[in-house]
Amino acid sequence: MPGEPSERPRPALDALESELIARKAAALVRRGLVPRSDREDARQDLAAALLAAQCKVALDPATRHAFARTVLGNAAANLARGRLAAKRHPGRDCPMDPRDAEELGPAAFRDDPADREHLADLAVDLAAALAALPDDLRALADALAGRGVAAAARSLGVPRTTLYAPLATLRGRLRRAGLEQYLPNPPDGSDPDRVFT
Repeated sequence: MPGEPSERPRPALDALESELIARKAAALVRRGLVPRSDREDARQDLAAALLAAQCKVALDPATRHAFARTVLGNAAANLARGRLAAKRHPGRDCPMDPRDAEELGPAAFRDDPADREHLADLAVDLAAALAALPDDLRALADALAGRGVAAAARSLGVPRTTLYAPLATLRGRLRRAGLEQYLPNPPDGSDPDRVFT
């Protein structure tokens, strides 16, 4: 009827757009961002995103495929980001089974009296070793607690390279105190006194 606004035709995917969707889904699977079993779900999510975007704009046939590539790239990135975000804290939703603690990590998670005793002894030994340090090395150890060398340097207000020699001294003192097994090894197996950042 004249005078009534014309409705936009519902978009449909053409062969190239379907191929682009299949390639994006395959890339997500290949990169390990989507499990192989969820490949078809990823294809459907990508197709839905493209169709929703096509409904919002009047497509020019000359730029339709460029538009599809952009929308699918963004949709794939959003899908991957959402999957990775869901994996960040997978244990928060369910209580940990104590039988899985051995596989999950350090002895601190186990409820074994021998482990608790060992950790208590370690804490006493570490406290004694830190108390025997001169003030400058104790400040460095405090600054390094739970942080890397760069963060410790920022907190102390000195350049990172300034900490290399004192850090080697600190490692030597802790090694002489019998705490060598708890010091991280350099990644290439070279001299443990050499500092890596």
